[in-house]
Amino acid sequence: MMAKIKIYLFLLVAGLVSFTSCEKSDSDSQVKFFINPANCFMVPEPGLYAFQAVKGKTTESVGAVAKAEVLWESFGTHTKPNVGDIVADAYYQDGLIYFLTPSSLNDGNAVIAAKDAAGNILWSWHIWVCKGWDATATAQTYYNKSNGIASFGAVMDRNLGATSATINDIKSHGLLYQWGRKDPFLGWDGYNANGHTPAASTTTWPASVKTDEETGTIEYAIAHPMTYLYPGIPSSNVDWYYTKEHNVTDNMRWNERLTLYDPCPAGWTLPEARTTNKQGLWYNALENNWNVVYPYWDPTQLGVNLGGKLGNYETIWFPESSILYYEDGKLYRTRQVYIWSRNVSPAEEDGLPFKAIEVTDGGSGGFDPSPYGMDVTAYSMYCGENAQHHTEAWAASHSFRALALPTRCVAIK
Repeated sequence: MMAKIKIYLFLLVAGLVSFTSCEKSDSDSQVKFFINPANCFMVPEPGLYAFQAVKGKTTESVGAVAKAEVLWESFGTHTKPNVGDIVADAYYQDGLIYFLTPSSLNDGNAVIAAKDAAGNILWSWHIWVCKGWDATATAQTYYNKSNGIASFGAVMDRNLGATSATINDIKSHGLLYQWGRKDPFLGWDGYNANGHTPAASTTTWPASVKTDEETGTIEYAIAHPMTYLYPGIPSSNVDWYYTKEHNVTDNMRWNERLTLYDPCPAGWTLPEARTTNKQGLWYNALENNWNVVYPYWDPTQLGVNLGGKLGNYETIWFPESSILYYEDGKLYRTRQVYIWSRNVSPAEEDGLPFKAIEVTDGGSGGFDPSPYGMDVTAYSMYCGENAQHHTEAWAASHSFRALALPTRCVAIK
């Protein structure tokens, strides 16, 4: 434990960093303290960090914490890290979770859990380590369809959990999320051509769980952040969130309860696909031209560069997605791009309600709303939509099936 600590308040709001010192004692040790709570914390430099043990972007305590523990670490590649390569240590003290990085920082991701005295997980947080990366300085602005000018919010230049924005780099793929869940899963390791091998991590992940009234709940998902949940009975309900009725689901997890379950860091949030006033990240840039075929899909680089189509950038790179398939929770390489949105798009003009965006392959490439119309799976979402309508509140939504897809985050104004 640490006897003497000088805490430095580490403010991350849309990537802006400022420091304010608070004397807690008279030691030379320094702790970078994240002022704003979140489910994900970005780490650009080595050091000792701390954040409040609260639920998401709220002030609600996670409960009686007895200890903090690193659940897993991963470089996002085929290379297996040693324990402590990304987060060297974690512990709990006086309402705060502390974690220490190695002095030589390694890019990657980790999850830290707060546990009670019985060892039950009360809450968990994603630590996103990307050395020297400034999310605000590298953010991209998408077009506004009303005037063709790039002025529609700031979007991260990479998927959530990605440690690279470079074309054809496996580290650009990032992590996977079931719709409405705050905790990430590992994506493809880039090594097995068939794409069935997840990125290596420091631990063995638990088997997928078929949901029922007990396991298909938000409480169970929080207590088992590494467990992939997939539909049980009825089988037609393609959602990890269990309901007895067919095709009935809860659309609020990333909609009205986004402050609790938003997987993005403070100052950023998940994008909207399309809103009732015809806004939304992709809709604003493309209007209703969802089904227009664009020659952007690159079968060699395995991804799509929408630079010049979505905004005034040479590269707006979306790598191909891997997914955790809703029928069995197994990892598959899709050779397509899927990205979650946080809300369900109105269906009147778009044909189907949707929560994800899809870019198809086959050498042609289409930018379409995902064709899946059910929430029986946990839809994956694109994190990185315009947030001009969101200031202090983060909207929340939910998705279709139990897919885990990449996410991008967007700056909150």
